[in-house]
Amino acid sequence: MDRMIGIIDIGSNTIRLVIYEIRQSSFHPVDDFKVTARLGKHFDDDGALSETGINILIDTLKSCRKLIQAYDNCEVRCLATAAIRMAKNRGEIIRKIDEKIGFTVEVLEEEKEAYYGCLSATEALSYDRGITIDLGGASTEVTLFKKRKLVQAHSFPFGAVTLQKSYAKGAVIPFEQRLQLRNYLKKELQGVPWLKNVGGIIAGLGGNARQLAQLSTLYEDSVQIEIHAAEIRCTTIARIRTSFGKLNEREIMNIDVLSRERADLMNIVLEVFCAVGEWAGTSRFIVNTRGIREGVLYDMLPSKEAVATTLDKNFRLKERVKLRGTNRLLDRYHVDKSLSKERIQLVQRFLQSFQDAEIINLGRKERFLAEQAAALFYIGQSISKSKRHRTTFSRLMSATFDGYSQKEKLLIVLMASFKSIKSFKNMLQPYKGMLSKKEVRYVRRLGALIKFCNAFIDEKCWITHIGIKQHSFAGLNFQLYVNHHAPELVRYSEKQKKHVEKAFACPVQLSFVDK
Repeated sequence: MDRMIGIIDIGSNTIRLVIYEIRQSSFHPVDDFKVTARLGKHFDDDGALSETGINILIDTLKSCRKLIQAYDNCEVRCLATAAIRMAKNRGEIIRKIDEKIGFTVEVLEEEKEAYYGCLSATEALSYDRGITIDLGGASTEVTLFKKRKLVQAHSFPFGAVTLQKSYAKGAVIPFEQRLQLRNYLKKELQGVPWLKNVGGIIAGLGGNARQLAQLSTLYEDSVQIEIHAAEIRCTTIARIRTSFGKLNEREIMNIDVLSRERADLMNIVLEVFCAVGEWAGTSRFIVNTRGIREGVLYDMLPSKEAVATTLDKNFRLKERVKLRGTNRLLDRYHVDKSLSKERIQLVQRFLQSFQDAEIINLGRKERFLAEQAAALFYIGQSISKSKRHRTTFSRLMSATFDGYSQKEKLLIVLMASFKSIKSFKNMLQPYKGMLSKKEVRYVRRLGALIKFCNAFIDEKCWITHIGIKQHSFAGLNFQLYVNHHAPELVRYSEKQKKHVEKAFACPVQLSFVDK
């Protein structure tokens, strides 16, 4: 039976509840509630959260409780970060929440917050090393990870809301205050020597990073299939910062892609991201839509890897993370993993036979992605059998592929939803600029081959051995050793082979041998 868990994140800028459905190793948000509370603006001179701030917090949590009660047996974890952690009256706040709402508040200390943030990046992105930044309302968490393990962490005593309060006038930063802000950020960064020129990527977590991704679409021509794992050049962020510095408040607040709750913070956000990127010597900013809440879930749930691949147990670290991402998708959509495994093994046999016959030559990564596509093939057929290629495409494109880059996700989705060359071209059209001609040919060929292999899985036919010969005039000859040889199998496979013929641009002859 699926579990339900609601995770509340009490931040300095927003208070957010997300209710997740848990299926084995996977989690999927089913409900969401957010209030831009701006608790960071409700601290008095002594550093205590004011009565007004406490009332806002209590009222918001009452709304959260009401939503949680709509779900049967929904577990609750109520997390608090910098706003509550730094409040002088922290004990009083926690006690009032317990008395009035019945929630036990977990105040995340700096180290734990850094750990969850880093874990969300190392499980959700395709990079083995880099830094993460979580720009909150009252604090900024930065971590360094190598080989996907947390190495260093630091919590800066500033956030977007507190910096706005000190240096900005609404959404605009005046010239003198901008210089003061840059000097302040430089001084703070100099206190973190391990961050200097570490290189690699910078992974941005949280709402401010997501807003930057939306904003970057106005300044970059590159195709992004979603916000998660979107890649932004640091030079682009610097260009946006310069552009923003010329806008007045009305112009900023009227930018369509920005939410009104965060638009007034974007000048501050751009200054912080630029300062950290320049100090760390990074050239690429990667957006991670997973955050603290998902880091908690990664830590809670089993880290199972997906069905076996041709790499056996000699997985590289990056591949293990991707396999866990595939497994979460299989769990989420209740896929029969035994069928996925059969399909993978059959695709492996064909790929090996193709390579032995020197028809194709695939690298390790190409084979790995093809195997993941075989595992996920026609995952949308539970919605519609007749339109399963379309439902598979839309279902997978809307899903988060933990551990994969956007291009890797696109390659897998196109192979996993392959029906015909025509439908393949239609699905590819909006994203054509993301793939080279070589990659398009690779996906077209492997998609057709996976669909051909799936025909034998559908017919419950087990192929024990494959012999492939290439003839200059006759095309390809497949000699298939099978556990049973029925007329229906011949007719069905003959029908499916046309996709292979079109993809490889040559005729294919099939011969079956009972074994």
